Amino acid sequence: MLERTISTAETGSGALGQGLIPAPETVATERFLADLKQFGTDLERLLGQAKSLSGDGAVMARDQLERAVTKAQQRLGAARVSATDRAHLARDRAERYVRDEPWKAIAIAAAAGLLVALLLSRR
Repeated sequence: MLERTISTAETGSGALGQGLIPAPETVATERFLADLKQFGTDLERLLGQAKSLSGDGAVMARDQLERAVTKAQQRLGAARVSATDRAHLARDRAERYVRDEPWKAIAIAAAAGLLVALLLSRR
């Protein structure tokens, strides 16, 4: 089942490939950025409140800040794992393509090398 889902996404067919359903990595990235923005907002609010707090209020603000930092670290860890998984998938797809189409891969590499050489020679 997983292999079928991956191959459908790779070929661009289906609702995912047509842009009707956002890709999971796009959703995860948007969610992470929204969480990061919310963390910044919460941090600013807590720091503003901490200036006027003492005693129990400062302890509560520190606890809230620690919870926010912990939550942000967990989200960052999840984003790192997701990015690593996507990188492994891209590597596997590239390796499979090179094994299935070696001459096309050589032609693409040669064209890329020629393009880089042309760009560097114009400097």
